[in-house]
Amino acid sequence: MFGSLAPRIPDGETGDRSLWIQFQRTAMEQAVNLSKVKEYQLAPGIIQAVYKVHDTTKPVVFGALRYARDAIDSYRQFAALKNDGLIAPGTRFQVALPTPLAVTAGFIEATSQELVEKAYEIRLLEELQEILDAVPHRELAVQWDVAYEAQTKGHELAEGRIGHRADDHLLAARQHLLYLHAVDARLGIVATRVVDDGGESLLRSLRALDPDHHAAGFRLVQDLR
Repeated sequence: MFGSLAPRIPDGETGDRSLWIQFQRTAMEQAVNLSKVKEYQLAPGIIQAVYKVHDTTKPVVFGALRYARDAIDSYRQFAALKNDGLIAPGTRFQVALPTPLAVTAGFIEATSQELVEKAYEIRLLEELQEILDAVPHRELAVQWDVAYEAQTKGHELAEGRIGHRADDHLLAARQHLLYLHAVDARLGIVATRVVDDGGESLLRSLRALDPDHHAAGFRLVQDLR
């Protein structure tokens, strides 16, 4: 299909996943101990729901987030295309995951974000493990979307909302796979667009980590061993 020009191919995040994390609204609705507090129009045709912890003395528990299910289903199609010779033998299947901060900053009111973030992280890492168990590591690359963290730098309103957590999480995605003993030493920074001086400064500080320009946007891409 693309020969050796595409070292990684994502599934395209089709259907209701085409709006990035918006499909996670279902996970919020079904989570234990979350309640919806309001809705507002995020963009034309997109209604954003905001949730809070219902009882702060009890844990928040998430069910299926769909990242594992959809990735595993897509990999089956990827593997079939590779078997038919339509994808080059060395091309990896690329899975995109958001950081817990991005999801909680988008769906959870400020006073509940830190409580919910850990619960979401636990469930997201469980789904990552499901992906690692189902897809051969030599076939897999994991893309961590850190666009939200990058965009908060130099943005007064956004920085005020999530405070220091953007800095704490910007490189935390790498640690998740290191903890799971799944990532090799190579970390690619995908950065093709700078929106302001703050982002440019952040980009310069990250270039030392071996930039990779194989994909669009601003993300961390990790090839598994």
